[in-house]
Amino acid sequence: TIDELLRKLFSHMGNVGLANEEDTPETPYIPDEPVFDESLALSHVEGDTELFRRVIELFLEDAPVMMSEVREAVVSRDPAGLARSAHALKGAVAHIEARHAVEAATRLELIGLSGRIEEAKGPLAELEQGIDRLRDALESVRERSSSVG
Repeated sequence: TIDELLRKLFSHMGNVGLANEEDTPETPYIPDEPVFDESLALSHVEGDTELFRRVIELFLEDAPVMMSEVREAVVSRDPAGLARSAHALKGAVAHIEARHAVEAATRLELIGLSGRIEEAKGPLAELEQGIDRLRDALESVRERSSSVG
């Protein structure tokens, strides 16, 4: 099943808290830990704060389009489109070290690959909330870095 595959995939990351569909709350769980690991994300650009600010700007420009593609694949019941769009978004959030958004995008990618599009509603809501929180956090970082430089 998809849950078994996800458990194996995330076993190295600790408990992901996968639930059966009937156990999934109406409002997805939002973790209390930081939305992204800023210092690790900054290390991907060798500490270059100007380049990091540009990465943030590109993400903030591209994320709405990428989320729209994920949503459209779910609404149109297109598993291949879901796998493709979730994979692309997963790459973008992974570069910024947004672990929970990566996990939600991975769940959607695997749902798309499995063809079980009916399972996408909860993970989609979780990803949307995660991306919203990430956008807010990145906008805050961008504003902070703009006022410094």
